[in-house]
Amino acid sequence: AGVTDRSVRKAEVGGPIEMKSIALLAELYSMPDAPLTAEDLLAEPIEHDGAAQYEVLIRRWFDELWSEGRLEVVNELASPDCHCHVEAGVLRGRAKIRAHIHAVRAAWGNFDVRLDQLLAQGDWVATRWSATLKGGRRATGASSSRRRRTLHGSTWLRVEAGDFAEIWDYWQPAQPKP
Repeated sequence: AGVTDRSVRKAEVGGPIEMKSIALLAELYSMPDAPLTAEDLLAEPIEHDGAAQYEVLIRRWFDELWSEGRLEVVNELASPDCHCHVEAGVLRGRAKIRAHIHAVRAAWGNFDVRLDQLLAQGDWVATRWSATLKGGRRATGASSSRRRRTLHGSTWLRVEAGDFAEIWDYWQPAQPKP
C-alpha cells in the first residue's frame, strides 16, 4: 500500500497518521463484497487500556533487540533524537544507542530477556524484566564459560507519536544461577 511499517505501528498505538495513508490502508483491506473507506477507519477510534497500547512495542524492544540482537529495531522504535539514560551517561540518537547495545551484548554474551511486568500511564511506560545471560567475558569472568547469570532490571520509556522519545535503563548486577 506504500505505507511504511513505522506508519502502521504509529496507527496501531493511536499515533497520528496522514489521511492519505489511512485511505491507502482502507483500500488495501477492502473486500469486493465489503468495501472499506478511510471514513470507516476513522468512525470508531480504538480504545486502549494503557499498557496494552505499548506491549507489542516493548516486547519487540526486548525480544528482537536484546534477545535476538537485531540492532535495526532501534531505528524502527526509537525517535531519531531519542535520549537513552544508562549508567555511563546519556546516549543521544539512534546510532549511539545501537553502538551501546552492540557493546553491551558483546561484553555480556547472549541474552534471554523476559518481561515480568509492564505498567503504563499516558505516554509513560515502566517495565520490570529479567534476563538470563550466557557467555561473554564480563558476565562470567572467563573467556568461555557455560555458567549462566540472571540479571534483573527496569526500563522506563516516554513515548511520543508512537516512538520511544526517552529511555531510562536500570540494571541490577548479575548473580550466579544455581
